[in-house]
Amino acid sequence: MCGLNRKDLLVAVIRAGGADLIGTQELFHLQGAYIAENAKEYKWFGVSRRGNREDEYSAIFYKPSRLKLLESGNFWLSETPDKPGSISWACRCRAW
Repeated sequence: MCGLNRKDLLVAVIRAGGADLIGTQELFHLQGAYIAENAKEYKWFGVSRRGNREDEYSAIFYKPSRLKLLESGNFWLSETPDKPGSISWACRCRAW
């Protein structure tokens, strides 16, 4: 795979692996969109830790030819789990 840049190598590895379901961590929207555009057999969903497209995602990619998305949702590990970007319990990592 000489000559491929890192993002193309990632797409090649994803496609070669052929997984039906892929979970990501610390993915940015731009990266997810690139994967979806170049590995069209996958769809994806997720929101960033702020609840928008401006921060890191824990996104899910899946093959709709093999899996059917019945439901999706998000929650934040905090005292207000429905509030995007919320944190609690003296967490040292701030979302912004």
